[in-house]
Amino acid sequence: MNKILIALLVVSCSLFGNASADTISQNDNGANKISDVKKATYIVQPLGTALGRPFGSGILIDHNLMVTAWHVIAHAYVDVPQDEWHSIRLYIRQDATTIVSRAKLLSYDIGRDLAILETEGTACPCIKLFDESVSDEDLLYASYHLNGFSRPIFLRGYKIAQEPTYISTSIPVYFGASGGGLYLRSDGEFKLVGIIISMPLSANGQVLNYMSVAVPVHFVKRLLESE
Repeated sequence: MNKILIALLVVSCSLFGNASADTISQNDNGANKISDVKKATYIVQPLGTALGRPFGSGILIDHNLMVTAWHVIAHAYVDVPQDEWHSIRLYIRQDATTIVSRAKLLSYDIGRDLAILETEGTACPCIKLFDESVSDEDLLYASYHLNGFSRPIFLRGYKIAQEPTYISTSIPVYFGASGGGLYLRSDGEFKLVGIIISMPLSANGQVLNYMSVAVPVHFVKRLLESE
């Protein structure tokens, strides 16, 4: 069997933003139903660009706090001095036409392809974090906005491999999936175990879009706790 080469569309070095995020609250507005997961899944897009390339998904993890993949928003900061990045605003969309919020960059890790955004006026349901190992028997779920469609899709599958830096699954991903959530159902709630960042490549360089790669949620927690 060919080894799967994980191709992350990110810079190889790791950088952290200067801003820090407050510890997320243990609110009771979790995701008990699939509809809650979909409500917590948004389209993330830099201001001034048409809906289309580039954009991705984002997951609301607390009131006015969202996590996405860095490469979804990275082009918005090209040629902008780093000390001005806080002034860049992003669209947060509920569907292809409805802008529900503006957001700014709060914290980021380029090497892990993660970004934390501070949003305006978004409200739970929010996705709680599940920072534990995923077993081979656990059924996993994913939600993201496919090609900017008005409603996020909800899929299921299983873990293929888990390393300290990534989780690969049998859940298929397509354009728009980056920044979407990988979930496990625990204690009656859908909880976040990872953020989708890419599709893996086969040994000969072929994109395997019937699989997915996610960054484990403990890297999200590290960003939330960073100063």
